[in-house]
Amino acid sequence: MRRAATLGVAAVVAATAHAQDAALVIAVPGAGDYVSDRVRIEVRVEPAALAGDVVAYAFYADGREVCRVEPPGAPICDWDAGAVVRAHQLRVVATLADGRRLVANRRTRTLDVAASTAVRVVQLPAIVTDRRGVVVRGLTVEAFAVSEDGVPQSIQHFASEDAPLELVLALDVSASMAEALGDLRRAVGQFVRQLPAQARLSLVAFNDEMFPIGQPTDPIERRLAILDRLQPFGGTALYDVMMRGLDDLSRGSGRRALIVFTDGDDQASRATRAQVRTAAEASDVTVYFVALGRGHALEQLREGMEELATLSGGRALHAARTAQLDERFAEVLAELAHQYLIGYAPSNVALDGTWRRIEVRMGRSDLRIRTRLGYRAPDR
Repeated sequence: MRRAATLGVAAVVAATAHAQDAALVIAVPGAGDYVSDRVRIEVRVEPAALAGDVVAYAFYADGREVCRVEPPGAPICDWDAGAVVRAHQLRVVATLADGRRLVANRRTRTLDVAASTAVRVVQLPAIVTDRRGVVVRGLTVEAFAVSEDGVPQSIQHFASEDAPLELVLALDVSASMAEALGDLRRAVGQFVRQLPAQARLSLVAFNDEMFPIGQPTDPIERRLAILDRLQPFGGTALYDVMMRGLDDLSRGSGRRALIVFTDGDDQASRATRAQVRTAAEASDVTVYFVALGRGHALEQLREGMEELATLSGGRALHAARTAQLDERFAEVLAELAHQYLIGYAPSNVALDGTWRRIEVRMGRSDLRIRTRLGYRAPDR
């Protein structure tokens, strides 16, 4: 009995020590981020094993509760920060089953502009290469100059690969993808396992409809196991999934990318290609395609994907064979790992829905940059 009691006390002490080491971390928005409009607040418990002891998460913005989530709901809150970019105090409280609480705080940044000006930050994820096409790292803000419609802009925010990264990876599992699904599972597995630890990944599949593969907070291996059980069927609602992905990512901050694997042949969408283009113009999300089958072989489909990707500063990558999918996903990963993030508050604050052309120039003639071609201003 004495030995059993001793072991019981030891277990309680170990559990208490484990709990004392626990922490609540605000993963999104990142430290030093600007926020406006719709914002996603996301937290995680460290160590992750203790997350199962949480019975409720309470999200506060500027002292007011804006969300309350109870497991099994994901610890995510979508909050409207308003049109004006200003500093906000965020606070999240996780209540454990034994009544103890974990608390995380974060203060977002404000702009050096008049608070009464309804200004939004334009974010430019950018890839810089040399003449050989090799990605260039280690540049400072002084290497970049930004203009909008020919007017020089003041860079307010600059970050390299340590900026927060949020991804939506949308996988076409329609009937036309039947022969590719095995190689796709392998390529996606390699891709997600090599993502930076701080990256937030939403993994979704689509055919006629779009459906999530687990939750963003679920372990990667659990989500990959769900992917392994999927069977190809149905048509392809490509434009619908792109509209949904762009909308979901618009709530985040930092670097954001929509990656779509498909044959590029939309058959079932309610949305149109024109609507997708308009949504992409109004978004600062980088769009990547990994195309196979008809998306690779037919010029019309290739051109359509390349136009949307180029508009956003992304790329359309094509695979002639399923065995090449590993390589194409690796190319996307290499770019995401070495993006710069440039932010500026446009001097033109008119909310008139017009297209604004962006140009980013490099201080060195041997460097090339790829980023967004521009953006569509909000409309009243």
